[in-house]
Amino acid sequence: MKATSPAVRTILFVLAALRTEDNAIARMMTLLKRNVGARCMKMLPALLTVCLALPAAATNSRPELEGVLHDLMTWLPGAYDSAPQLFIESKLGAPPDGEHDRVYRIFAKVEAPQIGDNVVYAEMRAGGKDGPLLQQVVFKVFIDEQNHGVSFDGRRIADPESHVAAHLDPSKQKTLAADPRYGGNCKFYWRRSGDQLRGGFNEGTCAMTSRNTQQRMTWDSDWTLNDHELWIHDNGVYDDGSLVIGRKDRTPLRLYKARDFACQVTVRPPKAPEIKTAIVLHDRGDRQAFPPVVKGGKPFYLDLMNSKWTAADGKSYWDLLRLTAIEGDPTDQKPGRVLGMMWSEPATRRIGLDARDISVRCTHGL
Repeated sequence: MKATSPAVRTILFVLAALRTEDNAIARMMTLLKRNVGARCMKMLPALLTVCLALPAAATNSRPELEGVLHDLMTWLPGAYDSAPQLFIESKLGAPPDGEHDRVYRIFAKVEAPQIGDNVVYAEMRAGGKDGPLLQQVVFKVFIDEQNHGVSFDGRRIADPESHVAAHLDPSKQKTLAADPRYGGNCKFYWRRSGDQLRGGFNEGTCAMTSRNTQQRMTWDSDWTLNDHELWIHDNGVYDDGSLVIGRKDRTPLRLYKARDFACQVTVRPPKAPEIKTAIVLHDRGDRQAFPPVVKGGKPFYLDLMNSKWTAADGKSYWDLLRLTAIEGDPTDQKPGRVLGMMWSEPATRRIGLDARDISVRCTHGL
């Protein structure tokens, strides 16, 4: 075996230093000057290129991106509601731009091979699950080794009116298609960040000119995902600094994954047969209204909220699930009299309450 030259030994040592030292580049310069002379200094540009590329290649290698794709397609699908964020802001104080608007979003994996192998259909509604439909988007998801990320190519869909709730109808999934008039200007990638996934543009921001209005704008997008929450920061800014969408305070919208509970509601009017009603409530601030129990009485509604709840001192909080029966209408500005309430652990699969004339039993996945 040939003996290793001093120059090669030094370079190998430098390579090791690059993996362990924060000041690796300065250390490498010193080592090369002292030990291998000016001739080997000519190798510096190529050596730097190789060495500095190693961490990125290892961090976003094909095996790791396979894991990112798996987690993305496992964690993302589901229904999300931002009601817990609004609840927290109302108790602890709103950010500079005020309380966030309530948003309900669905992300669902669909069978649409005409688009790609991994396709996500998404809907966004204002004010909750029964609010007006604001947006329908289809995402083509795939590993992009050249850019070391999982591409999340989102487009508005063509003929959106005919594809409402496409995630529930396989026949609609067969005709899903991106609208060529919109999107495709900004490339969005997911990568791992600790125990979470982080999504955004490669360059941090994306500048583009609208095909329809010819206005120039810059987009800034930062998404963070785990198995139960999705935080979204999306800002679009015109050249004059005015917002296309988003918030000046740059606080993210916090979306919480919702679980559906099947509830049996029993109402016992005086001197009349009891009335049983089966409903479904999700646990992120869903509500259901009911007529008065007695003639001339007030209506009531049920509220199911899985959120952070502040202690009396306002300095600490707990994650809890609460089911409440409240007198009045769910659209009232101020909640009415509490008829009944029950608390439970946030991961519970059962919750119920008994009030004077009302009995509620709710279960998830049982």
